[in-house]
Amino acid sequence: MVSTLTGKLLSVSSESFNSSDPDNPTGAEVLLAAPASSITDVAAHPLRPELLLLDADSGQLLRWDMASRQCVAQRQLGQDVKAARLAVARDGEFVVVGCAGGQLLVLKGDTLEQVVALKNTRQPIARVSVSSSGRHIAAADGAGQVLLYGFLPYKGTFLKWDLVGKFRAHQKEVIGLHFGEAPSGQTRLFSLGADRRLLEYNLAAADAANAGLRALAVLDVVAPGGAGTPCSMCFAPPMPYYSHASMDTLLLVADDAFKVKAYNPDAKAASATHLGPTFGGPISKLLPFRSVTDGGAWLAYSTAEQLVGLIAWPLDGDPQHSMGVIAHPGDVRGLALSFDGRKLLTLGEHGIINVWDVNTAALGPQPSRQASFGSSSAAAAQSRWSHLLGDPALLEELRDCFCYAQLLAQPQDTAGAYDITGRVPISLLPDLMRAAGYYPSNADIDRLMAHVAFLAAMVPDDEAAISSSGGTNSSRPGAASDEVAVAAAAGPDGAGSRTGSAGSSRLKQADVAATAGQVQQQQQQEQKGWQIAMPAAIDFDTFLCLFVNHRPVTEVSLQQIEQAFSTLGAGTAAGVMSSQRLLELLQQGGEAMSQEELLQVLQALTGAAQPEDAIPEYVDARTFTAEVLGFAG
Repeated sequence: MVSTLTGKLLSVSSESFNSSDPDNPTGAEVLLAAPASSITDVAAHPLRPELLLLDADSGQLLRWDMASRQCVAQRQLGQDVKAARLAVARDGEFVVVGCAGGQLLVLKGDTLEQVVALKNTRQPIARVSVSSSGRHIAAADGAGQVLLYGFLPYKGTFLKWDLVGKFRAHQKEVIGLHFGEAPSGQTRLFSLGADRRLLEYNLAAADAANAGLRALAVLDVVAPGGAGTPCSMCFAPPMPYYSHASMDTLLLVADDAFKVKAYNPDAKAASATHLGPTFGGPISKLLPFRSVTDGGAWLAYSTAEQLVGLIAWPLDGDPQHSMGVIAHPGDVRGLALSFDGRKLLTLGEHGIINVWDVNTAALGPQPSRQASFGSSSAAAAQSRWSHLLGDPALLEELRDCFCYAQLLAQPQDTAGAYDITGRVPISLLPDLMRAAGYYPSNADIDRLMAHVAFLAAMVPDDEAAISSSGGTNSSRPGAASDEVAVAAAAGPDGAGSRTGSAGSSRLKQADVAATAGQVQQQQQQEQKGWQIAMPAAIDFDTFLCLFVNHRPVTEVSLQQIEQAFSTLGAGTAAGVMSSQRLLELLQQGGEAMSQEELLQVLQALTGAAQPEDAIPEYVDARTFTAEVLGFAG
């Protein structure tokens, strides 16, 4: 019995060693042929139960039959060709191989015969994608450059693959490169980098390349917001037919903060932010597919190490609508779905390929709606989000805050009975979040409001039980009043809360300022860029949904504060910054604070009368955390 480095187990008779040609003995029988340990990528055939494997060390492309578990075709790409990435056309007519040397090989799908070899970069090919029409190929190299190839006329006689153009798109690694189809049928190409830049490329200009155009045009450069760094991207499956957003193009962007954002590239904003799976690390790959079990849309995902799983679509952030299993003991290097969606293929270390049966029925029915805007009583609402808080005392405190917010929305000068509807104006949503211990920035508040509109759009018209007092309003609600914000940040004694825990007493201090007239005025304020109609009020169930999905999964760590100090320009040796410079940056960069706001915040945190008295003359991250923010440890 002889085993080889290429994954074969041979039975060799002893007589064969007496052969006149010892380098080529006869009588060897192949008992088992398995993929080699140097497999770098896996892809599934779009029409047959077959998979394609790339062997980096031997330079081979293998086509395996999943039923017989045998190699039915193979192609030697060359000993000097180190294959890295693999993509297959939607009709299976051709296969694209990206190589570490910068080559891009196009091969026939059945015979694996090479059609053309292209090389327009010296950097290794990191991503490869093929358009649904099969007319374009996109590749991204290790330097953040995106290359576009087209099947173009050559001298007016025949078509051949040629470079359309290339563009230095990203300063960091390209983590997503995808062709997709908008609901209107238009083919679009996007790339996303770890530098948080999302770019769309002008395929219409690429189609005109036969007229001499060879430049790659960029339509939009946008940055998905949020604290996390993007890790993966895919086109979202179609929305339910009744959704008002069913004609929008949506991209799903997963980040290392365990969030999955539904991003609208046309609006250049996140439509919704959902809590992703929190076990096994951030998502490194997302694949949409349609289940043969229930006919619904689902997402398959993998993390960088060990884990693969499924998520129901539409997303809602509920862990009960997702699952994960440990697929490999080490890295997960590849993920693919069979042509019928019944099998999930995963590639691990040492050439280990696992084939999993996909049974979406085990996760129960898909979420049909994501919020209940018709709840008649917040106090009586039995929210399915309650179990995700993990703290019954916090849940009761949030109920108290929500009930008190309803009182704040009532006219303060009336002698009649209050009209308690079980909903609060969305202008009070930021203050409710602060009372719950989550302190959103202005950008976070914009994402919260966008999510409210997204939830409302997901409810069928005949189920949208919105009362006359909670109708729709085309203007974006204004931010909460300064008095409410200060009260939410301050503790019961006005000295400021240093623990970040929820407290209804913080919200109660706002009753003087948050009169009904102010609430109505805030709801009528118009902000630039906000064009989506939304409900004017939300119920308790929706509030919990937003809180669970938007709050950070992990607490702010000392390492993050140290990184923030480094970004602000603190000395690299000791990480020390002068208090004067820190105060200047707080009033100039990012979401700049006014001098009055800064004074109020520092007084609430430290009790100091002047900003200079609140912060030591020279401060580092550890001192700032302990003496200013008041965090222990």
